Amino acid sequence: MAAPVASRAVGTGTAPDLAAQVARTEAARGLRFVRRPNLEVLGAGDARLAELRRAAAARRPLPPTGSAPAAPGPERCFAVFERAQVLCLAPFEEDELRLALARLLDAQAYPALVAAAPALPGDPGIALRSLLAASAAASADAGFPPPPAAPVPGVLGQETIEIPPGESPDRILAFAASLFLAVQPDREQPFRAPPLSTKQILGPPAYRAGERPRLLAGPPLALAGCRPTEDQSVGLGRLLAGLAEGGGRVGGRLLAAWKGDRLLRFACDDAREPWLYVVELADEAAADDFAAGAEALLPRALARPATRERVGRRAVFSNGIETEAARRFAAGLEARELRCLEALPCAE
Repeated sequence: MAAPVASRAVGTGTAPDLAAQVARTEAARGLRFVRRPNLEVLGAGDARLAELRRAAAARRPLPPTGSAPAAPGPERCFAVFERAQVLCLAPFEEDELRLALARLLDAQAYPALVAAAPALPGDPGIALRSLLAASAAASADAGFPPPPAAPVPGVLGQETIEIPPGESPDRILAFAASLFLAVQPDREQPFRAPPLSTKQILGPPAYRAGERPRLLAGPPLALAGCRPTEDQSVGLGRLLAGLAEGGGRVGGRLLAAWKGDRLLRFACDDAREPWLYVVELADEAAADDFAAGAEALLPRALARPATRERVGRRAVFSNGIETEAARRFAAGLEARELRCLEALPCAE
């Protein structure tokens, strides 16, 4: 990556050269604005700030529960897509303005993708938000260098992935998504045909090969006196976030064997919070390995101890659920290839 672009503070009553920053953003991203942006500087008591910050939080890659990182400092520049506008709270840095302009540029180039990203559930949503965050960060800096001549294996190409205690999950995903975009021969391809899983973000060869994640479909498990609080895919992004909570290491080959997963969490009348996690691997040997050594990847918010089982190519983890019920549920799920994101047009 190029060296960061120098930035300077913009205080109350001063005006940055917006035209220069717009031109610089277009050059870094390699796209042109459809509608020319305008800038408004807000006062500290502006009533719009709370809603702008809620919208910005929804665009962060990881979900706000489970393995979410600590919230970053409040943003001071915000892109308002529908008005081609950037709103900044003075004083702000020029790099904060550039980041908002970069988000606005992607939103004008790919409006359906950017609109869908904040609310897209599960692992596909994390992948899409990571992609957009990496794109904006690069455009706010100096763009990406030319793609490498040879394929790059990405994070999953490492023999061992080691995460020290206290490492930010946001930083892990930001690095992986930046690398994913940097190695694409066609940088616009991931926006035309978005990655469907964080595995594709962490392992660019999986994306280039057209490997699609599997949805583990079927009716949710019914537990008397309990209601579901979560039922969605977890994906490798959240699993690595879980590992980051306590630090540890995992084999890249084990994660590369991931094919799809599903997490169910419940809240019960007696205050219990049972959960069940099913992950499908490439083969039975990988499922055995995952069942034996991957509990550290699961979010710390899930109650322990976890019961571990293998059902064919699936590893099953649970707490507060009868083992046989968990096995039957895992065995009965239908693996369906995810071919496109529901909120976006398919790019076949």
